[in-house]
Amino acid sequence: MVQKNPGCTDCSQDNCLISNYCSKQWKQTIDQQKTIGAYPERQSIFSEGNLKFGVYFICRGKVKVFNTGKHGKHHIIRLATSGDILDLEEYAEKNYKISCTALESTVVSFIEKEIFLNLLKENSRFSLALIQYYAKELGHTGLRQQHLVLCNVKSRVAEALLMIKKYFGIAVEEGILLDVNLSQQDIADIAGTAVEEVNRALSVFKKEKVIDYHRKHKILLRNVDKLFEMIVNDCAEKDISINQMGCCEHLL
Repeated sequence: MVQKNPGCTDCSQDNCLISNYCSKQWKQTIDQQKTIGAYPERQSIFSEGNLKFGVYFICRGKVKVFNTGKHGKHHIIRLATSGDILDLEEYAEKNYKISCTALESTVVSFIEKEIFLNLLKENSRFSLALIQYYAKELGHTGLRQQHLVLCNVKSRVAEALLMIKKYFGIAVEEGILLDVNLSQQDIADIAGTAVEEVNRALSVFKKEKVIDYHRKHKILLRNVDKLFEMIVNDCAEKDISINQMGCCEHLL
């Protein structure tokens, strides 16, 4: 169900660019113009090939953004949570080249293209913050693509776990809980490998006490430094430069 949704004026999301960088007047304008949609777990928010009419922001929830390759195989490009923008990477496109699916019950707001363009023109601090955010994210994405080609399966799975931690990790007494309903297929889609390879890697990590399983079968990271060390050692063996490690370092 789609309905009008006041909320930007009172938003308390630390990472929301609208909340942090837009004027009060524009927050009020957005509240008057935006609409929201509620999506249950595993429901599609938008799909490859759909026409684009504006921009989505996550009000509350967790999502995965992915594209589809040969034989229908998915590759998860990024994860996102409350306060994030979903699809600006390809804003100039008329059709989506990516898909987005809710990982849990998720509420998103939608801002039409014309309103969003005016928002950019009238809020220079917001525009600059947006450019800086996406320049950084695109840089990390490019480096991660190199890792998918150059690194071994074990270190790619380790990097996938660190990526999940960045977005959905919460500190608990035993370590860091990956507080999201991701399947092993999802982890495989992040790591660019098969589910069987993920199963083997996770079994090794558990035996080495790097991970464990929490209630509801969620993964608990017991030794984050060890995961990072696996990636560093693999990159060193392949002469991958320190600069190329940037996409992993920002996950710690």
